Amino acid sequence: MINFKKYFIWFVIAAFVIVGGRAAYADYQAMLRQKVIPCGYWEPTRDDLRKAMRYHGILIAQEDEDHQWFFIRDGKRCRLFAYLKTVKRKA
Repeated sequence: MINFKKYFIWFVIAAFVIVGGRAAYADYQAMLRQKVIPCGYWEPTRDDLRKAMRYHGILIAQEDEDHQWFFIRDGKRCRLFAYLKTVKRKA
C-alpha cells in the first residue's frame, strides 16, 4: 500500500522550497537592477569622462590628489562630476 501522506508532505516541502527560492532570486535580481550611488572614491570610466567633458564643452580635465576630476574655466576650478558633491540639507 502506498503511503500518500508521506508523499504529500514531501510535495508540500518541495513546493515551499521552489516558491521560496524563486522569491529570493527575484529579490536578488531587483537588488542588482537598482542604481548604485557612488560614495567615497569612485573611478569614472573613459566613457563617463568623455560624456562629462562633452557636456561641459571642454577638451582637458585633470585629477587631483583627492581623486576629484576638475577643469579650469575663466580662471576658476570647476568640478567635472558636480553631481558627486555631497549635499548638506537642513533638518
